[in-house]
Amino acid sequence: MTQHDPIIPVGGPQGAQRTRMAVVAWIAFAALWGFFLFRMYRGAVTTETGDFRDFYFAAEALTTGADPYTSNRGGYLYPPFIAWLLQPLVGLGLAKGAIVWGLVNTALTMLCLTLSVRCAARALRGPCDSLTVAAVWLLASALMLGAVQSELEHGQTDAVILLGLCVCLYLLDRFPALAGFALGLALIVKHHAVVMLAYLIVRGRWKAGVGAVVGGLCFAFLPAVQLGFTQTAAYLGRSYGYLLRLFGGGGAPEGVNLHPITWELSISITSAMARLLERPEGPSMGAVGAATLPVAAAVFGATWLVYRKHRTPMFIGRGGRRERGDPAVVLLEWCGVIIGLLAFSPQSITRHTYIMLPAMVLASYVLLVKRPGVSKWPLLVGVVGYQLAARLPPGEEAFRPALEAWRYISGATWFLLLMWVGLAWSTLSFARAGGPESARSAPDS
Repeated sequence: MTQHDPIIPVGGPQGAQRTRMAVVAWIAFAALWGFFLFRMYRGAVTTETGDFRDFYFAAEALTTGADPYTSNRGGYLYPPFIAWLLQPLVGLGLAKGAIVWGLVNTALTMLCLTLSVRCAARALRGPCDSLTVAAVWLLASALMLGAVQSELEHGQTDAVILLGLCVCLYLLDRFPALAGFALGLALIVKHHAVVMLAYLIVRGRWKAGVGAVVGGLCFAFLPAVQLGFTQTAAYLGRSYGYLLRLFGGGGAPEGVNLHPITWELSISITSAMARLLERPEGPSMGAVGAATLPVAAAVFGATWLVYRKHRTPMFIGRGGRRERGDPAVVLLEWCGVIIGLLAFSPQSITRHTYIMLPAMVLASYVLLVKRPGVSKWPLLVGVVGYQLAARLPPGEEAFRPALEAWRYISGATWFLLLMWVGLAWSTLSFARAGGPESARSAPDS
């Protein structure tokens, strides 16, 4: 807690007002999550959409010794860990299993919200009282409305990925090896989380990096206790083979429900470039990479300029133990890597933005917590712009051509990148306003 974050006495009139505001915020948060749980229950009862059917039938196949990758019309594409993990739900039946899985995802989300707000308060040296937590959770949940609803309603696995990301971030400085081991959970549920491992390596977090590799291998081969090492390795090979086909721009193998990089529902910049450069025989991945690279370079350049403006080094004086000296920058960069993962993955869809929860908690914290001298307008503009871009044009039939054109160029993700620049600006402004001791000695040259 810094001198810029006023503490209101609990017993005074302002303290009583703050207590009432906290109660209202908690009630609003509960109401919003009541809506999420209702949608989850309705989706579980119908079980007509979403990936839970793929997970369930893959788990059922494992219980009978069948091939999980040919179950439910070839819809299961992931490493065998998730199908192995969900086997206890098979005995409940599809609908009840979906309800239990939805409740598990809800509990994991609550845990991730708790870890994220504590990381923000610790890194920014700000308050973490009941009102602050309730207000930040409420705003972050509202900003993530569509993604959270889709995650719970369709019974996805992004909550497990998010758990690995949040636990890793929370433990990173104090227990780096254990933090990396937790990240291994995210690595084995979805392949693209490997960029988080790359970030640890770039920043010289060797203990965490080794822990992530060890954790990933442990979680990857945990199903071997039932399937045997050889069969588990074969399933892993098939799963990663699908990933290589996606990176290579190839189509789906026969009987496998693998969407191409040009999938119309993919919101990534990479997919947008692939659609723009699509040919009858498929897009050239070299051309797609050449078109995407300047966009990534521009975002990196803008981020470097923001760092320089706030006298924060991006590379000089960074790495290893020195990373512990500025937790606000570590938190910001962790969120930035998640956003970059979504923006430049070969394939991302709207529900995948669920893993942006730490970034939205950080944005909510910076916007809601008072601190003199903080430049919040870049973040506010970015957040509002992204929220509008993600919801417009509406889905009514009259707007369908405009909506299809907007999706074709991944319009919302361009605004997500602008929001990232605003988040970097305002977060660094917030951290540097907390006192001169938090500033680095010199910017990168």
